[in-house]
Amino acid sequence: MNTKLSITAIGMFAVILGMSMFSPAMAAKQDKFDVCHFEEAYDVWTDLNGDGIVDEGEVETIPAEWKVININGNALSAHVGVHGDGVNVDQLIDDTFTADDCLARNTA
Repeated sequence: MNTKLSITAIGMFAVILGMSMFSPAMAAKQDKFDVCHFEEAYDVWTDLNGDGIVDEGEVETIPAEWKVININGNALSAHVGVHGDGVNVDQLIDDTFTADDCLARNTA
């Protein structure tokens, strides 16, 4: 009986210890931020002729554009800054740079 009790106690301790590793990350809920984000052009396979079958060559290209995305504060440093191309820079939406300013980049 003591062996069962000891094993159960050790198992419960391990579970509680394991949960404590994740709780700080889960408890530290970050604010959300709006970011002006540049999205590269990409292709989407689409049934363009409406026959119910996506045939070879039925590709719709979604153009590159600036858009406003809402992200968690943990992802902010990965989004605000220089993209891999070294030209397009995402920018935080705030009082000095608005969502309208972001979308206006699409016509510039």
